[in-house]
Amino acid sequence: MQSAARSSLVVVDSRRQIPLWEEGLLRIFGDSFPRVVSGLAAMQQGQTSLFPWEPPEVTIATYSELARAIDDLDLFDLVVFDDVASLSLRGRGAILEHPPPSHALGIHVGGSPPELDEAVTAFVGRIIYPPQNPLLVEQDYVVRVDLEPMERRLYETASREGGDSDLSRQVVLNAHGKVVAIAELAEVVSEGSLLIYCPHEPLARRLAHSIGLGLITPHTPVFEKARSLADVVAGSIPGAVLTRLEDIAGTSAATLAVIVSAPLRAARRARNLFKSSAGSASIFQIVVRDTFEEADIDDPDAPEQQELFT
Repeated sequence: MQSAARSSLVVVDSRRQIPLWEEGLLRIFGDSFPRVVSGLAAMQQGQTSLFPWEPPEVTIATYSELARAIDDLDLFDLVVFDDVASLSLRGRGAILEHPPPSHALGIHVGGSPPELDEAVTAFVGRIIYPPQNPLLVEQDYVVRVDLEPMERRLYETASREGGDSDLSRQVVLNAHGKVVAIAELAEVVSEGSLLIYCPHEPLARRLAHSIGLGLITPHTPVFEKARSLADVVAGSIPGAVLTRLEDIAGTSAATLAVIVSAPLRAARRARNLFKSSAGSASIFQIVVRDTFEEADIDDPDAPEQQELFT
């Protein structure tokens, strides 16, 4: 693939079979990135005023072609991945060897979540726009943190049996290890605080311990709650894990908010509370869901799904 100017959109298709303006692609963009889809639609029609580059240049490439141009990756503003799950093992290894630049936005299009392995997840998770980018300044970034079906069953079984067995600890480690990656991401993209809303108290406790955050639950004394929030504001601790929606009101110092394992309605309320408490439209928010929740929100056309993620 030839080197591109600083005004390029790269669409990576491991099979080279992607119709760029396919309705499904636009719909997936639109679920979480309405400004991006507006810009893409404008590009399709030859109207580029909504997009931050003139003129738009679209390059369709396989990942292997992109990898050969790894030194030029920072020239691209937007990288879109389609059907990444069909990459060969060699291709997935190349992903870890050549992580992309942090200023680009990566969107995985195609392939169901079970098809994504750690390499692909790490790759997509590392490429994001910085929050100050005017194109997406008020948008949310949606990241999947899924437990595998077997992990979920083991966790639920272990929880019923007391939750302190080696099995329970291992399953929870697997679960919150995926969330730790978000904390590491927060360190890269922000110097502010990380706040996690997780209504499942056992998981919240393990998250707080693992990432080194304060923990606020219904059992936390008022003075300890106030101290934890004050520590977050002062920057003496990197953030806090909250198990109640009511406590979000005191989290105005949040730079990055994560919603873990919350039912859909609670996740939507938490999202709105985080944004209103921050007092700024530029809050850099990541909404995270996992398979603990009973609601099926995989259908992007569902009204509640659209309300949560747009």
